[in-house]
Amino acid sequence: MESNNSIGGLRPKDALSEARERVNLSLKDKGCMQVEGWVKRIRGGNENVFYILGGDIGDVSEIVLSLAKDHAEWFSGVEQGCYISLTTHMMSAADNDRSGLRLFFNVREDHNLRIVHTTESPEDKLKKALEEAKQKKAEHGRRSVDRAIEVRFMQLSKPRVALLMPLKTVAWNDIDKGLGSMRKMFDIMEFPTNFRNVGDIVRTLRRLDSMEFDAICLTRGGGAGLEAIDRPEVFDAISRMKTPVVYGMGHETDSLMIRQLADKVVATPRGLGDYLHSMATKVVLAMIVLMAALGLILLW
Repeated sequence: MESNNSIGGLRPKDALSEARERVNLSLKDKGCMQVEGWVKRIRGGNENVFYILGGDIGDVSEIVLSLAKDHAEWFSGVEQGCYISLTTHMMSAADNDRSGLRLFFNVREDHNLRIVHTTESPEDKLKKALEEAKQKKAEHGRRSVDRAIEVRFMQLSKPRVALLMPLKTVAWNDIDKGLGSMRKMFDIMEFPTNFRNVGDIVRTLRRLDSMEFDAICLTRGGGAGLEAIDRPEVFDAISRMKTPVVYGMGHETDSLMIRQLADKVVATPRGLGDYLHSMATKVVLAMIVLMAALGLILLW
């Protein structure tokens, strides 16, 4: 959803991109700009009320609107779950590798405030997008990761595995520990991607799907910001992929929606390494048994 208003000829999403540039310039220009998003939480303070927004806002993970209690009537119709857009002043910003870019705004006037109430929450819309993607995935048919790897081994070739991971992550260390001595059995390529940017994730998935990998693994460690990958655009991209997808993200207790679309779930980065190790071991043992059987036949 986008507002019909614009600031300086910029649409809302472009205005947020401009905000990111301002952040990089140490916020020397604290100008007026347009903000919009879903009201996720409302938190009261001593002198201010804080409205935390989320939504389709690119690299920005959260927008915090600070409104003085003296002007509470400006937001009298705003409640959790509704969608708002307004023109306001950027106050400061905080950028965190895990949770993403958070922008803070000081609401001084009720410029162009627009409120949209809806009976469908962002969570409901996300669940709906997931069900649509699952149906599409079922129509295309799920892929067997085990089979794809086994076939490549039987061709006396190394299975080609793509690791789609964040720009900064320790996940590879855990994967490597699980792989152990079987690391040399695979042709593994890493593709660091900005997990805060949905567009980057989708573009990378589509590119990898065209590169004839045997498996594409989504992996990263646990912690804040993990749920950022649970987005309708990512659901749709995975549901259309021809290459088997492996899910190995977070901790054992993390349960992202996206795992329901994966062809193989291994829960954690270490689990991913353990899985690849077991697949290589299985094939090596099968080949040893086959060679032994052939030797017996020749002796006979």
